[in-house]
Amino acid sequence: MLVRLYVNAKDEDELKVNITPFIEKFATIVKKITWLETKKYWKFEGVFEVLYEFKLQDLVTYSAFHAVLQSVSDHWLELGTGKDKSLLASKNAEECQFILGNMELVTLTQLSDLL
Repeated sequence: MLVRLYVNAKDEDELKVNITPFIEKFATIVKKITWLETKKYWKFEGVFEVLYEFKLQDLVTYSAFHAVLQSVSDHWLELGTGKDKSLLASKNAEECQFILGNMELVTLTQLSDLL
């Protein structure tokens, strides 16, 4: 699963602190996390874009996955269909009442058979 985070932070040290709660939420269902890229987000000052690959544990249930999602945000949009399906949580979505920490936006892609 590819995880793209847009996180408020003044620098990379603060970014690491701000990302830690997100990583901890997924720790129960992920067996390997690979950092792929970090860069300043061109569109907004003080926002970083971070890309990870999360290798899920072999027997993750939809229920366990859903519980982790709900601990990150109370509102997720499903986009696309089939293998192209992705999930998006945004603090700017009208229906969003909660998103973890300093997250602006979270996208999850390459979800395999979880949805």
